Amino acid sequence: GVARSVTVIELKRPNRKDPDVVDQVVDYASGLRGNEIKTPHGMVRVADEAVVSAYILSDLTVPGVQTFYTNRDFSRSHDGTRFYYWYKTLGISVEVIDYTKLSQDANIRNQVFFDILNVKVEGGDSRITNYHEKHKEYRDKGKRGRKKS
Repeated sequence: GVARSVTVIELKRPNRKDPDVVDQVVDYASGLRGNEIKTPHGMVRVADEAVVSAYILSDLTVPGVQTFYTNRDFSRSHDGTRFYYWYKTLGISVEVIDYTKLSQDANIRNQVFFDILNVKVEGGDSRITNYHEKHKEYRDKGKRGRKKS
């Protein structure tokens, strides 16, 4: 088969500043086009015009890291937990995401599923606390309506 889109995910160790990470990801992503990659289903050729998205999961709280991305002309999200850049000539989008932001968003996004399982997720994120307060009545009503087996 032929891949028309490819996603590259780079995980960096927490508490580290890695100035080569962007070049590593862009070089790797650029090298994918026109080549074959191994997948669980066999070899797949990456189309020359494939859309390439790269995600770097990193610790953005390390001193100097946010300045590093700003100085490389990355756009900063409103809350400073993500940075974005579009390499127009290469056709590669790069997004840098903070580990804590990823974890918090996953907790919030999956809260409904956790409610169905009757699992309460604790955390320092006020949005999770607000969610629990807002949906307490619904959860309590659901518990009363369930039959015990």
